[in-house]
Amino acid sequence: MIIRQEIKTKRLLLRRPRTEDAEKIVSAISKDVVRLMGGIPWPYRKNHATDFINIDKKHWGKKGFNFVIIFEEKIIGCISLKSYSEKRRQAQIGFWLGKDYWGQGIMTEAAKALLEFSFVDLNLVKVHSGASPKNIGSWKVLDKIGMRRLCIMKKEYLTSLGKLEDMYYYEILKEEFNN
Repeated sequence: MIIRQEIKTKRLLLRRPRTEDAEKIVSAISKDVVRLMGGIPWPYRKNHATDFINIDKKHWGKKGFNFVIIFEEKIIGCISLKSYSEKRRQAQIGFWLGKDYWGQGIMTEAAKALLEFSFVDLNLVKVHSGASPKNIGSWKVLDKIGMRRLCIMKKEYLTSLGKLEDMYYYEILKEEFNN
């Protein structure tokens, strides 16, 4: 199977991260972005971005798919399919967006495009995700793209700032997706 490495939407380009993107990724992320997320260290430095890019090179299509989000020729965030299982035909969507770009529908547009990629290109049957109840922007994106909130998982994940937090759990099945 040939897998697209770029996804274009009306306003955005989602593409695989490149070595030369490391500084741009660092510039786009801030403490406000990572404070309610798990898995992203703070402070976020160039070596973290380089590790992210190298992991993508090693695991693209095996364990997941990472994309930088480009808006007006600038990297403003990242969106990924993680925990990818070709056998089980499912994955987890995760994302972050630079604070200056919140509230403009950008992440909703990117997430819809990634769901289409998941269900059409990869032929997945289910995509799931999670968001902190305090991370209103993230769970609103998940609601807007048609994912169903199934439950709240108590003390489910460790934030980047070392705090154990609850998480809303979401999922969407292929037949429920309307692009």
